[in-house]
Amino acid sequence: MREEVLCATGKRFRSSHLETVVVEDIFISPSEQLSIVLAGDHLHILFPIVGKLVLADSAREISPEELLCYCGSVAKEVTVSNPFPDDKVNFLHIGIKKTACTQQSAELCFCTLNIDRKNGLIQPNGLADSLKVGVYDSRVKDKMSLTDTCNGLFTCILNGSFDFEERLMEYRDSLMLWDIEEVTFEALSENAIILFVECSLLK
Repeated sequence: MREEVLCATGKRFRSSHLETVVVEDIFISPSEQLSIVLAGDHLHILFPIVGKLVLADSAREISPEELLCYCGSVAKEVTVSNPFPDDKVNFLHIGIKKTACTQQSAELCFCTLNIDRKNGLIQPNGLADSLKVGVYDSRVKDKMSLTDTCNGLFTCILNGSFDFEERLMEYRDSLMLWDIEEVTFEALSENAIILFVECSLLK
């Protein structure tokens, strides 16, 4: 197993291993909006963590139980806003390097995520095996198996703490692994949330 510890420099996690995955941890101030350019060479996922987002051009809301995805061949600019007058919202912008095997809509689409289900990994409806999320009670153990052992695995702790492959990982700690088949982990706190992104290491 080989690994790379990723630091949150400016709230941006980037794997230098062929730059296969980039995760931006973004906050939007009350009643403000933000424009994001979605490059054409990545699968893009916008994942609300705290609060919800609103797409400026359609007024469509994106709740924490939804993901906004884009996998077009050309760059696309989207503008999202914070609908709350007093509270910040927090979301992740995940970019996964595309390969010939990437399957996802070439248009903006919405995928649902059943966050009420606990103590198991959840795959969003309508999204390929690229992303999984788990919400765990304390001391619950689980494992994540790769669909292709040639891929790498990015993991990020969204809440709480975990014993991950015999290392302590806490809130917003991130790690990139490769040369693995599966990983094991144990939640060390209540409502601990872990994110996995499986990504190709091919150029």
